[in-house]
Amino acid sequence: PEPAAVPEPAAAPEPAAAPEQAAGPSVAAHAALHAQLRRKIVEFRNLFEITQGLNLARDLDEVLNLFGLSVMGQFGVERLALFLTDPDREGILLPRQVRGFAQDHFRDANVPLAAAEALVTGGPFLTLDEAAALAPSAASEPMVGANTAAAPRAPEVAASLRKSGLEWGVALYVRRDLIGILFVGGRGGRNGFQEHERDLLTILAHQAAVAIANARFHRQMEERNLGLVRGMMSLIESRDVYAQGSTERVVRFVTAMARALQVPRDQVKSFIYGAVLRDIGMIAVSHLILKNPAHLSEEEWSLIKQHPARGAQLLEEMNLSREVVEVVLNHHERWGGEGYPFGIKGPEIPLGARIVSLVDAYVAMTSERPYRRALPAEKARQVISENWGSPFDPSLVDLFLAVLEKMEKRSRSRAVAGPDAPAEAGRDTERAALDPLGSGATIPVTMETDS
Repeated sequence: PEPAAVPEPAAAPEPAAAPEQAAGPSVAAHAALHAQLRRKIVEFRNLFEITQGLNLARDLDEVLNLFGLSVMGQFGVERLALFLTDPDREGILLPRQVRGFAQDHFRDANVPLAAAEALVTGGPFLTLDEAAALAPSAASEPMVGANTAAAPRAPEVAASLRKSGLEWGVALYVRRDLIGILFVGGRGGRNGFQEHERDLLTILAHQAAVAIANARFHRQMEERNLGLVRGMMSLIESRDVYAQGSTERVVRFVTAMARALQVPRDQVKSFIYGAVLRDIGMIAVSHLILKNPAHLSEEEWSLIKQHPARGAQLLEEMNLSREVVEVVLNHHERWGGEGYPFGIKGPEIPLGARIVSLVDAYVAMTSERPYRRALPAEKARQVISENWGSPFDPSLVDLFLAVLEKMEKRSRSRAVAGPDAPAEAGRDTERAALDPLGSGATIPVTMETDS
């Protein structure tokens, strides 16, 4: 038999790679991916917090400041200019938030709406260098649309903005309507915006656009409400000549109390509106009853006690805020439960109604009426002090007496100093104006607002 074949020796195995070499690329890739993921988490967390702040802001200036500062901090830009549509000037965008420029840099500037829409036809994010490439020359162009005889086209607008040091822009849309463009520039050593940064800035701009639209709507509603308050205030005063001075004093004292309690500004407005409209339900009460409330029948007294509920119902139908309605509805409730219309007591009574109730009682005591003389201020304070805890909130009584003392002391100081004395630093001394909106609208008063 043939001898068995001798098997060839197996090839020696390849030497194993060193652990460092085998795992090296994998570890580096994993570390890079982990760092990128952490950056994304931080970016989205910041975006969430900014968006939350924008959603909570109701004042337009507050929204614009938050948006501008957030963009500069989040994306490291040195300059920005936010141009927005103006409800009072159609067809143009005006600068509403400018940072990183001299104060008057864009003072007379505007961007024609047609040019703005042309700039963003390719998408919400734009590069001004690309948009300006079609412009003949930027050397002789005026600042955007300032005092130009003819509206500049999109390339000229882009060239002018680029000359100012702005480099990129992002559109602000509400639904499909362009309401503005944010232009930014100066990112130090970084070249442009990466794709994910463009996406983040576009998302933030969208959130800002919604917040701006909401703030504008809120301001319109505030101005509408102020108009309604003024109209109804005139109606109340037309039926009761004594109401005019009383309303002014009640508003003054309620404002001082709210500020002493550090009540938020929006809530102060509601307290003021509620104070002005506290007796709006009286329009359903006979003029003769109001003239002589000292001799009322049971039926007439029952009719008067209905005025808080009737006033609250009227204001609800006019869509005034719940806080205003609560002041009107509960301003005759008493701390001990002796009031009307519900007989609630203690902290069940809303704060605004407790303040108005106390202030209204003091003003009524110190005001002339056809059926009685006014009490001296010192006697009225004594009555308030003696009614500590019932019918008035005891904590508010102490505060109100302190506020009265402070206001009277200030009035005496001004009387001694004379009308030509310099005002205290930081204090608004303009008379006959109370500004509950912060947007220029005023409810007239005859005395200075204490702060």
